[in-house]
Amino acid sequence: MAQTIGVLGLGIFGSTIAKELGSHHHNVIAIDCNEENVNRIDPYISQGIVGDFTQYDLLKEVAIEQCDQVVVAAGSSLEASVLAIMHLKELGVENITAKSKNHDYMRIMKELGANRVIRPEYEMGLRVARKIMKPRLMDIIDLDDKTSIIEFKPPQEWVGRSLSDLKIRQHFSLNVIGLKDSAKQKRTYQVDPNEVINPNTILIVIGDSNEIENFRLD
Repeated sequence: MAQTIGVLGLGIFGSTIAKELGSHHHNVIAIDCNEENVNRIDPYISQGIVGDFTQYDLLKEVAIEQCDQVVVAAGSSLEASVLAIMHLKELGVENITAKSKNHDYMRIMKELGANRVIRPEYEMGLRVARKIMKPRLMDIIDLDDKTSIIEFKPPQEWVGRSLSDLKIRQHFSLNVIGLKDSAKQKRTYQVDPNEVINPNTILIVIGDSNEIENFRLD
């Protein structure tokens, strides 16, 4: 189901989010004071506005409160992020994701009402380190402090066995929510417990972050 997403700030981070969401048929309202930044992603978005997103009147004029979610992508400027989050909360926006430069900025943004605060370089560093330590780990997403989703290559001894036979939930407290065929680069989220693991299978599971950290993927 298509969502309407606001993206405030079109640096590399904000532009990437706007283009990816637009490419997947979501409605994107993007605002940046640099016209060139707006024009660069214009083919991917529903509405591009050249303007200062720290101005309350501009956000109200574009009806930003009608967005399902708003991403504040001005992580290098605390003042801009603070003003944007304050205005969004005042306008009634319920779901706000903000980009933060450091832990202190993160704390301030959360106190102002951002639902999720992201530190892209820090989080990418963690993901790379985890992949180095766990070679079978393909990807990891921390949904919050307690829950993560991972994609991983199954160990060789799992190949040829079915999901029901492996009893992954019973043995590891992890729930299989999807499968990916690495050869065809196709995902499915309708998981058949009788599905047999093959050498190209990549499992997508969700679970407690501590359980995932302890799960052997080396």
